[in-house]
Amino acid sequence: MASGFKPRETPGEHNDLIDAAEMMSRGFHMWQRTRWPGHQGRVRCAHTLFNLYLLRRLMLLSMRLLMPEPPAPETQGSRKIQGVL
Repeated sequence: MASGFKPRETPGEHNDLIDAAEMMSRGFHMWQRTRWPGHQGRVRCAHTLFNLYLLRRLMLLSMRLLMPEPPAPETQGSRKIQGVL
C-alpha cells in the first residue's frame, strides 16, 4: 500500500487483501449463532482458510514483483523478471 497499491473504496463491500484470520473469526461467530458443522464441514472450512492464506501470500508476492525495483544493484534474475513484466 505504501508504494501505491491501494484498493478502491467501495462502500459496503470488502475490497482489501483477503485475511484468513478475519474469515476464521467470522466463521466461528456464525457457528456460535447458528450451530457448529460436522467433521466434514470443519475440514472443508480449514482447507478453505488455508487456501485463502496461500492466495493472500501469492497476491503479496505478485505485487512485490510488479513494483519497480529500488536503485540497488540488480541481479540477472530480477532483470529477466522485469523484462517479462
